[in-house]
Amino acid sequence: MRVISVLFLLFPVLVFAQGRGTITGRVLSKGDKKPLVGASVYIDDKETEKIGTTTNADGRFILHIPKAVKEIVIS
Repeated sequence: MRVISVLFLLFPVLVFAQGRGTITGRVLSKGDKKPLVGASVYIDDKETEKIGTTTNADGRFILHIPKAVKEIVIS
């Protein structure tokens, strides 16, 4: 029963992921090039859904976005 539950939970994610792209990166401060922890990384497009994330302790992020998006915001 547990395996079936996991499959049902993963199926919507796999369907949702089609037609999307992934952006990965690292946000560093301009002056000393140290990682910026907790920086917001998001798309600001009125025609698409609101999607965003924050950077981790190493300044890294992963953002799954629709392929049509051409610009992201980091703040």
